[in-house]
Amino acid sequence: MTEKRRMNEKTKSNKPLRFFGVVLVVLTLSIVACLILPRIFNMSPYVIISESMYPELKAGDVVYVKKVDLYEDVKEGDIISFYMNSNALTPVTHRVVSNDTIRQQLVTKGDANEKNDIIPIAYEYVLGKVMLKLPLLGHVLLLLESLVGKIIFILMFLAGVLLIEFSKK
Repeated sequence: MTEKRRMNEKTKSNKPLRFFGVVLVVLTLSIVACLILPRIFNMSPYVIISESMYPELKAGDVVYVKKVDLYEDVKEGDIISFYMNSNALTPVTHRVVSNDTIRQQLVTKGDANEKNDIIPIAYEYVLGKVMLKLPLLGHVLLLLESLVGKIIFILMFLAGVLLIEFSKK
């Protein structure tokens, strides 16, 4: 067998390794892009943790929220993220039912809930309007908040790079 033919066979046998390596690298870089790119446009990601906005938003979805400049522009039907009060630790994402510009507060409701939220939301507790949603990405982002998730993420990227390099030899 000639040397050139052996090289072609070796290259063909390494294609699955290269492909898998590229998939791992692209996957990890895509996740990084989902975290970094929205911030360039002044949007912050929040993970949906309940089904109160089902079917529009499901637990595990990620919403990208942009700060509201003029609260008068918030309209009925907009989806916003907010804190229920000054002591709240977890943001809520619900649909606006009405905007009381005189009292500077919004009445909200989860799509899956029968009634409006009990307490109107003061403008000062509003994080912003939902501009974009990505289904299921929240599960990955929640995993990345843990040390184990960060280690898995780094190992995935390194494995991808190593597979690409190994496939070249």
